[in-house]
Amino acid sequence: MTDRCYILDACAIIALHKEIYRPSVFPDILPRIEESIRNGLIWIPPQVVTEMSRKDDTLLEWTEQHAGAHPRNGDFNAESQKVEDEVGALSPRHAKLAKKQKSADLHLMGWAKVLRNVKELEAVVITQEGTNAQTKIPGACEQEKIPWNNLAGMFAELGWQFLNKAP
Repeated sequence: MTDRCYILDACAIIALHKEIYRPSVFPDILPRIEESIRNGLIWIPPQVVTEMSRKDDTLLEWTEQHAGAHPRNGDFNAESQKVEDEVGALSPRHAKLAKKQKSADLHLMGWAKVLRNVKELEAVVITQEGTNAQTKIPGACEQEKIPWNNLAGMFAELGWQFLNKAP
């Protein structure tokens, strides 16, 4: 399986706009992210749009504009029931994540598993969460053998560099 895509979590989107990688400090990152979304390398699932609508209204419009059908692999609506089945299977093993009802966490993991099994696509979950095995995506992904990384790790995997353009 050499074909790969990256699935963004809501906290990664927030980090791109307001925290670590905000455009006023890193102006080249967001355009490259947007291009990678258009090219199908990065994807934002519909559950992240729903989560963002509860978290940050200021980023909701950007998220809605960039989420949805994955241009490289078509519309994933056909796999939605398979994702819900995966979420159902993941919930008992990750009860603390499942209790976060306003979160897309288990859906990100479900999408990664479905994309691997149905589309033969290695989907890497991108999150800025810590690694607590009980309540955070990275620990749960490790337990489920789902690849994950943070934004800096994704940039490194992709070989992206951002140079200082000081005056």
